[in-house]
Amino acid sequence: MRYFISIDVEDEGVKNSLMNFTGRIDNLGDTKVVDPQNLHLTLLYLGERPKSEVPEIKDSFVDAMADVDVGEFECMLSDLGVFPHMNYIKTVWAGAETDGKIRDIHMKLNEHIHSENEHDFTPHVTLARVKGIEPGEKQRMREEIESYPADFGSFSVENVRLKQSKLTPEGPIYRDLEVVEL
Repeated sequence: MRYFISIDVEDEGVKNSLMNFTGRIDNLGDTKVVDPQNLHLTLLYLGERPKSEVPEIKDSFVDAMADVDVGEFECMLSDLGVFPHMNYIKTVWAGAETDGKIRDIHMKLNEHIHSENEHDFTPHVTLARVKGIEPGEKQRMREEIESYPADFGSFSVENVRLKQSKLTPEGPIYRDLEVVEL
């Protein structure tokens, strides 16, 4: 199983706003839009782990969150971006802004838990994954991303979740293993 620590996007207005955008790109190439119920901001990706490590991961997660000096806060989703870059689009995302609170939580989690993340942390919510796209459709996707007025609203962050991810042909199934209130 795969595991990660995240903040869920639970606000229906924000979800609808994000889905309004994804509706503009979901028919371009082999693009898989994230199911609205699965929208989240990954704070730390832990990767594949044996089930025997889960109790230790839970304990480390709770310890890390005890060190976080952040109460509930607002998270604004604005800006659109892609990984790795516009000429080779694999992931489309909405950027998250919180005056550094998300980065603070990420840093505390990183101090307490070994992760598979080797790249710079960019606070974001993944909206779609692109498996393949023809040049004309890629240009249209770039235009949609660059021209869309990316103000998706804000939502209250009240907790952080340790999740288990099971991959299925229909898409991932997420299950909360531990929830820590802020």
